[in-house]
Amino acid sequence: MNKFVLYAQHYSCNRWKSRRIISLKTTKLFPQTQNNITIFGEGVPLENFEVYERVDREILVNTYWHSATILAIKRAARWFPVIEPILKQNNIPDDFKYLAVVESNLENVVSPAGATGYWQFIKTAAKQYGLEVNEEVDERYDVQKSTLAACKYLNTAYQMFGNWTMSASSYNAGISGIENGAVYKNQPTIGILFLVQKHRAMFPE
Repeated sequence: MNKFVLYAQHYSCNRWKSRRIISLKTTKLFPQTQNNITIFGEGVPLENFEVYERVDREILVNTYWHSATILAIKRAARWFPVIEPILKQNNIPDDFKYLAVVESNLENVVSPAGATGYWQFIKTAAKQYGLEVNEEVDERYDVQKSTLAACKYLNTAYQMFGNWTMSASSYNAGISGIENGAVYKNQPTIGILFLVQKHRAMFPE
C-alpha cells in the first residue's frame, strides 16, 4: 500500500472523527425538553411519544424564533401583571396567561375572521360572556374586561370537560367545536395533543 493511500485513509478517518465530535458538541446547543412538564397544573404525558415529539418540536421552534420570542417577553412584562391577578381571582390556572400570547401575541389585533383584542373574542362570544360590543364601545379591546370574559369562558369549558387542557383546546374552536365533548371528559392527554398541534408558545422552557 503506497503512502498516498495510507494518507488518504488517515485523513478520512480523522475527518470522520472530527465531524462526530462536532456533531456531539453541537447537540448540547439545542434546548432540551424537561422530563417533567406541567401545564395548567396537569402533567404532560411525555411517555406518549407523539406528545413528547410535538412538545419537543415547539420548544425548539420557539427557542430559535428570536425576534418573536423576545417581543413576546417584553410585552409580557407589561401585561402579565394585569392578567395574572384576574386569573387568580377567578380560580383559573396561572398558565392561561400564555393563551393570550398564543391568541394575540399580547396585542389588540383583529383577525381575518373578526376575532378581536388580546383574547381574540368574536362578537357573539364576547357578548355571551359579558362584554359590551356595539358601534360606540368594544370592550374586547379592554385587557381587564376581556380577561374576565376569558375566565368566564374557561370556567364554563372546565365544567364541560373536567380538565383544563381540554378547556384550553376548546378556546379557539369553541365548546361546540370540540366534537363529542362528553367522550373527552377527564382525558387531558387528548387536550395536550390538540394544544401542541394547534397552539405554539404554550410550553415555555
